[in-house]
Amino acid sequence: MPRRLTKTHDLQRAIRDFQQQTGQVEFDTSELASHLIEKEGWEAPSPESSQSLLAKQLSRALRQVTKLDEATGHTYRAFHHVQEKHGQTVLDLWRHIDDAPRNFMERSLKARDDQVLRTLVQMSFDAEYWNRNHPIEEPIPVITDHTLPVEISKLAPMVEDDDIDLD
Repeated sequence: MPRRLTKTHDLQRAIRDFQQQTGQVEFDTSELASHLIEKEGWEAPSPESSQSLLAKQLSRALRQVTKLDEATGHTYRAFHHVQEKHGQTVLDLWRHIDDAPRNFMERSLKARDDQVLRTLVQMSFDAEYWNRNHPIEEPIPVITDHTLPVEISKLAPMVEDDDIDLD
């Protein structure tokens, strides 16, 4: 029996087909979605439930809550997140940093660290490929040890977007 491609594979194939049909090497995903729905007969996905949309908005809002560390003058994230599986359900659990036990904070920070590592590894692969396939151009460097940039950034004053004068 042939293997059924996943929705992601179907979308990836549609992207390749779109590029071949249109000759576009750079494209906007909204334009691509319109093309697939209007010209290719794709069925638009069902909209998310109001509860799901609100939960995503709440997570985004929680991620953005920062407080000022009086001792250092640095900001820190007030709420931290872990995912926990209960049977077939995955819960997105949030706790305020002041109320979070060590185990919760370790899991939260480890998940974020794992995400940063996966991003750096993939970025390295992407740069290696591009550099190898563009040998006459200067290679694009990838910094994977961010110890020094992190320490320098910690010393720099924190600037809010609202504080930047563009005039």
